[in-house]
Amino acid sequence: MPLIALILIPGGQRRLTLPLHAVALEFARTAVWSQGFAPSPSARPPGHGAVSGMRYTTTMKNIDEILTSLRRTSGLSGRELARRAGTTHSALIDYAKGRHDPGFSTLERIAAAAGCDLIVEVRPRLSAPEIRTLEMHRAVAAKIEENNIGVLERARRNLEVLRAADTGANTEPYLAAWEDLIDGPVARLIRVMTSTDQAARDLRQASPFAGVLSDEERLAVIMRTDGVRVAEKAGRSLDDVRQEIAVAIGAGRELVENHP
Repeated sequence: MPLIALILIPGGQRRLTLPLHAVALEFARTAVWSQGFAPSPSARPPGHGAVSGMRYTTTMKNIDEILTSLRRTSGLSGRELARRAGTTHSALIDYAKGRHDPGFSTLERIAAAAGCDLIVEVRPRLSAPEIRTLEMHRAVAAKIEENNIGVLERARRNLEVLRAADTGANTEPYLAAWEDLIDGPVARLIRVMTSTDQAARDLRQASPFAGVLSDEERLAVIMRTDGVRVAEKAGRSLDDVRQEIAVAIGAGRELVENHP
């Protein structure tokens, strides 16, 4: 499990998500009430809404950007941040250059000097089916950016179908969350669709975006996420696997589920 650290500025005005081992910074819009959304609109705490935030992903670079973000957030110079953290400016430079690892306790002290709290969270890695589902939603998100009206109208129709089929209202909290996202800002919808947070993983299991991707587009995603793994496990060539999965998609099923 990857270890993730969250830095919260007092008052909840900004939030930084940091890995304990520095990687690069990705700016994103976040929401105060969880990592992008609540399971249902009624679950939002008072005062929810989008705020400026920063999220760290596996594409991040180095701790230099972490320290830069702390300086910008606090409004402190490097020297003043170092003084308040009980270290030297040259030490911060060494951390930024990757010459030394600050370690958790030092990073916690630097964060505190910038007016932040460091909170550690352990987050499970995505499973193979979750990776596939995430990539499907990233492909849908790209379509939303190109033509959000057509895609969102289809999603609204799909929500009606899903609600009609859910006679026990078991998925209603997720459908309500999707409805809220679809009716809200597109940027927020895309952020949640492509998030790796546990709440987003759960939400994607009741996705209203069926039919948005063509068979060819779904095949491309499945081959990208599962092709090599399935071919190696089955002792088949990639071309054979591609052809078999294409037939399965045409028949409304996904054979990759038979090769976990």
